[in-house]
Amino acid sequence: MTLASAISACKEEKILSSRTCDLASVIRDYRNLIHPGKVIREEERPTSDSAQVSLSLVHVVLREISVFYAKKSGFTAQQMLNKIEIDPNSSRIAKHLIQDMTQREIRKLLCDIIPNRYFDYSQKLETVEEFDEEERISRWKSALRSTFHSAFSLASNSVKRDSSEKMLYYLREGSEEIIGYYMKDLFRFSYISYLDNDDKQFVIAHVLSQCEEYLMHGEQEMFEGISKHLKSDSALSLYRNISNIWFKHRESDLEKKMRKLLRSIMIDLNDEAKAIIYEYIEKKIKRDAKKNDGVRTSFGQMLLDIVAVEI
Repeated sequence: MTLASAISACKEEKILSSRTCDLASVIRDYRNLIHPGKVIREEERPTSDSAQVSLSLVHVVLREISVFYAKKSGFTAQQMLNKIEIDPNSSRIAKHLIQDMTQREIRKLLCDIIPNRYFDYSQKLETVEEFDEEERISRWKSALRSTFHSAFSLASNSVKRDSSEKMLYYLREGSEEIIGYYMKDLFRFSYISYLDNDDKQFVIAHVLSQCEEYLMHGEQEMFEGISKHLKSDSALSLYRNISNIWFKHRESDLEKKMRKLLRSIMIDLNDEAKAIIYEYIEKKIKRDAKKNDGVRTSFGQMLLDIVAVEI
């Protein structure tokens, strides 16, 4: 296909606008200037002005092709990132923008584009001094976090598995800093459904080892879906962390969050784990009563009532 026929085809398929095609037709002979013999025969010399015109047209063509591709096949992962960065509010309609993307591009978004940019912004946020810049970076991070979870919900099972395995890679190979960024904002326990059982238990062990830190920093959302994957001993460990934090922060906003989290976890726990937690609370109430610790005894009874509802 000649350049002339390529321009004609792009115009016919409405890939390029008529104006761009006309401009391309006018300057298409410039391509011949790469041949020294042609320059000598035609006695035509390239100039910086003609080169700049040609370069500008290349940019116009690339932009119009990108727009056409986005309309036909949805955004690319990079285009989605660009959209978020120029308009963080677009994260509110991320599902509508992502639903037309190919699974190949969604995989890029989940496994590379968003995590890498999120890490960059998180590191910048720790050193930024100007309030306006701090606020701007925080908005970008929030938009990226929201878009990540929207993309995961629209991904195929294969892509979800790839994304979950990338998270597993960060846990095993990443620095403490990177692990913290990822787990606190981009991780949900429901996502480990796509991992093998041994890998699930590895993730659970990590989170339980850092449980108090995650809970104290208000990362309750990451525990969404954890109950279905907990063995009885892990369930008891999580319960103890929640109850300890709850007791230390009674009559605070954190108490309300712990109450909500405990209820949501108890709903999906297996019967054996529920029974073990119930028995543990009963024994602790008796121990506290013997010590005449009325505050802890009353607190334990309240917890027992919450747990009893789900048994």
